[in-house]
Amino acid sequence: MNSKKKHEPRVAIIILNFNGYEDIHLLKSDNNIGFAGGNNLGLEYALKKDFDLFLLLNNDTVVEKYFLNELINCMEKDASVGICGSKIYYYQNKSKIWSAGGGISKILKRTFQYGENKIDNGHFDLK
Repeated sequence: MNSKKKHEPRVAIIILNFNGYEDIHLLKSDNNIGFAGGNNLGLEYALKKDFDLFLLLNNDTVVEKYFLNELINCMEKDASVGICGSKIYYYQNKSKIWSAGGGISKILKRTFQYGENKIDNGHFDLK
């Protein structure tokens, strides 16, 4: 019988916000450093605090009850996985996918999203 308790990862949830906060640890930048810069500021802080995992969210994100557990399970399933994401739906139409992941077209030299504007029928679910 293995009596070792499973390590619960420490997750830093980084949410960019402009001119509003409540019950959070606030990192303030003297200048507007943009979306990427703001996320980098939060990630630098979280790295110094020895968090195991990092979650970037927009401040208008609505999440499902167990979304964080599912993302943690995805990360812990395979040590070679470096990033996990979830399907993102349109706020006004919860069955219509905004993004189910993305990629970069080397031919077109631009990014693209899987599932964009498609009704979710499970074809982007993990198997």
